Amino acid sequence: MSTSVPWVIKFGGSLAHDARFRSWLDVLGTSGAVIVPGGGVFADAVRTLQGLAGFGDPLAHRLAIQGMRLYGEVLLELAPGFRPASQLEDVSEQLKNNMTSLWLPDAHLEFLQTLEASWAVTSDSIALALAKALEIPRVLFVKSVDSLPKSESLARAVRLGTLDPALPDILVGSEIQLFCVGPRSPEALEKGLEDPRSWFTELLP
Repeated sequence: MSTSVPWVIKFGGSLAHDARFRSWLDVLGTSGAVIVPGGGVFADAVRTLQGLAGFGDPLAHRLAIQGMRLYGEVLLELAPGFRPASQLEDVSEQLKNNMTSLWLPDAHLEFLQTLEASWAVTSDSIALALAKALEIPRVLFVKSVDSLPKSESLARAVRLGTLDPALPDILVGSEIQLFCVGPRSPEALEKGLEDPRSWFTELLP
C-alpha cells in the first residue's frame, strides 16, 4: 500500500498497550507514510523523574524527544517494513522511493529548536512541525481514543486532552489537514489514507 498523497502519521506510545498493536504495525509498515513515534512509557518516565528530581522543562523536553526516539527503536525492531531516518533529507528520499519512513527525532534539529520547550509540546506538535518542514499536506494522529465523531474542532480536541495545547499555534499559517483515528480496526487505515473524511475524524481549525 502506498498513498497518492503523502502523510505524516503520529503513532501514539499508549498504543503499545493495545491488543491490536502488532496489527497496526503490519499495516503502517506498508503505508508509504512518515511515521512519528509517540513518547509512551519513555515520556512518562521523564515526567516521573522530573517530579522527583525537580529539573526544568527544557531538559525534560529534550529527554522526552529522546523518549520518542527510544519508542521508535522499539517499532523498528517489531516492524521490518519501516526505514529509519533522522535527517529531513533522508525522510524525503525515502518518500520519493515509496518507502515507509520511521522518523527518529533529534532535539538538536533546527526546526525543533523553534518549539516551546515545555510539556505543552508533545509528539503531536512535533509531528505537525515535521509535516511543515517537509511540506507534507496531511497529518494523522493515531490515538487510544474511541468513539470519535466524524469531525471535531481542533480547539475542542485540545480542551478534551486528545491533542496537545501547542498544536493550534503551530498550525497557524499552514494549510495542512489534520485527522485523528482511534485504535479500531487497523485494516481501515488503508482506506482512510485514500479517503480520510470517510474513515477518520477531521480536525477543523
